[in-house]
Amino acid sequence: MELVKNSQDIETYSVDNYEKMLIIQSLKYIEEFYSTATLLELSEKLNQPDYKFSKFIKIHTKMTFKELLKEKKLSKAVELIKLTEYSIIEIIEFVGYENPTYFYKIFKKKFGMTPREYKMNRINNFRFT
Repeated sequence: MELVKNSQDIETYSVDNYEKMLIIQSLKYIEEFYSTATLLELSEKLNQPDYKFSKFIKIHTKMTFKELLKEKKLSKAVELIKLTEYSIIEIIEFVGYENPTYFYKIFKKKFGMTPREYKMNRINNFRFT
């Protein structure tokens, strides 16, 4: 999501400013609507066929729409774990996952620990610093 914050610095392989605008709009959409975002809705908003737009996103970001969305949801979950007292279940629902088991699986794969372990690790590190 650093790309959204530094969108003026995004380098594209095309000189076409329209393509750059589409990528920036896509990243902003994910940033704002990550909990309910869909490729179909985004492609409709940008007046692009979803199958072509999916390939377009992959070419320009090196990630699929689904991967970008997952990264945003996980980063928001980590932010909420660090900064709030919400339960893990509340965080899972807030970031837009319906299946806690799936969320735990992808969280552990990315961070090497469960969300609860991550939260406890944060609490323990906070106490001793």
